[in-house]
Amino acid sequence: MDRAHLLAVNLDMHSTGFADAQPNLTAFYNQLMQRLDALPGVRDAAVQMCDIPQCGWNTAIHVFGRPDMPEAQMHGEEDHVGLGYFRTVGIPLLEGRDFSSADTPKAQKVAILNHAYARQLFGAASPIGHWIGYNSDHDFLIVGEVGDARVDGLRNDPPPMVYMPLEQHPTAVQTIDVRAQGSIKALPAEIRAALHEVAPA
Repeated sequence: MDRAHLLAVNLDMHSTGFADAQPNLTAFYNQLMQRLDALPGVRDAAVQMCDIPQCGWNTAIHVFGRPDMPEAQMHGEEDHVGLGYFRTVGIPLLEGRDFSSADTPKAQKVAILNHAYARQLFGAASPIGHWIGYNSDHDFLIVGEVGDARVDGLRNDPPPMVYMPLEQHPTAVQTIDVRAQGSIKALPAEIRAALHEVAPA
């Protein structure tokens, strides 16, 4: 993960009740990203469900055709991310494709694995095109593989991660990641002003 010129803005949309009051979270995030992208010092911006540097959202992934996979092999961490997340934080796409605007709630459910989770579940084989799920549903098609990142802090090894598109799983986010064009010194105040402009509450 490229940490130079990167800001993580932490939000509390749960205890404030803000998320529950939004009729359309996806539309709100799109409006917010458009406002942040318009700031002259911002190169990229994206939202994610996790609160970096500790995601803590553990999950177990079942692979279609692998019913005998040991339980310990299935476990990893999960994050739901907005469009442009990997580009914004600097996690490289290794194979397949990124999430796109075509990944809507009515489209095929998709997922992206990081390298660690792909190797854990599939060994040396490509994960692209495999079906996974939380139980025996196997509803999610793997469309991409990305690089590993120390999302649980710099002192911890990169965990196995599965990423889901927020567009297909609208939920409250805890972090806005902002990639600056240059110095980040002026951005915190500008971002706060933009947030209050879009959402005064």
